[in-house]
Formats: sequence, C-alpha cells, structure tokens
Amino acid sequence: MHSREAKLTQITNWAKDNPAISVVLLTSSLANPDAIKDYFQLP
Repeated sequence: MHSREAKLTQITNWAKDNPAISVVLLTSSLANPDAIKDYFQLP
C-alpha cells in the first residue's frame, strides 16, 4: 500500500475507533496528493 493511503487509512481507523471523534478534517500536505512533499513525507 502506498504510504499516503496507509496514513489515511490509519487516521480513518483511529477516528472510527474513538467514539468521541465525530469529524476528521485533513489539512496537511496529505490532503492534496499533488502537493510538494513536506518534512514529514520526505524519506
């Protein structure tokens, strides 16, 4: 699995497993697959 998809799956599963979470808003460079990679996405 591509690392972007893996991270999105991890975030989604975390939110689903926490009843206190009702909304997830993604605002990082992961939100746009065409964004320039930031410090956290570089190898």
